[in-house]
Amino acid sequence: MIEITVYKRFGDPIAGTFLYLSIVCVGMQAIPISGHGSLDLGSRSDMIDASHDRYDTIITVDIEPIEPQGTLAYHWINMSDAGTTKRGSYDYSVFAYAADTLVSALQRGHDVAIHCFVGRSRSVGVAIAAVAVIDDVSFQAALDHVTRYRPQANAKPRILNDAFDYTVDRR
Repeated sequence: MIEITVYKRFGDPIAGTFLYLSIVCVGMQAIPISGHGSLDLGSRSDMIDASHDRYDTIITVDIEPIEPQGTLAYHWINMSDAGTTKRGSYDYSVFAYAADTLVSALQRGHDVAIHCFVGRSRSVGVAIAAVAVIDDVSFQAALDHVTRYRPQANAKPRILNDAFDYTVDRR
């Protein structure tokens, strides 16, 4: 496991406030699902380091795409986790599109990798929604399941709310 810590300075140059961001690169982590393809979840770094040819589908839910090698299908969904910015956007329709894309690939029996930048929020929320739909379980059961296999998961409340709404909408 590699931990990368980034300090970015904001605010008053004398008083100095810092934003602390810790990125833990642990590799793509398998999330078991019943009766369909496979689902691996990770960060951008994990995905870049992974062997792309083992996946039928790669889904990027981030503001920048990657360059996958050997994959049958690649989906870049320009999803910010901070609302709409110059580089990306986020609203329920973007989340639902990402979840629909993941559910569809899994229902076709694909081996799928999904990632965002850090692998803790956007990709986790989309995976939770897809697991709930694919395995026909409650939102809470899907949340518990994904976080059991991706313990560093820490989806933002807005993303968790959209994952919950998606599970309700798709039943």
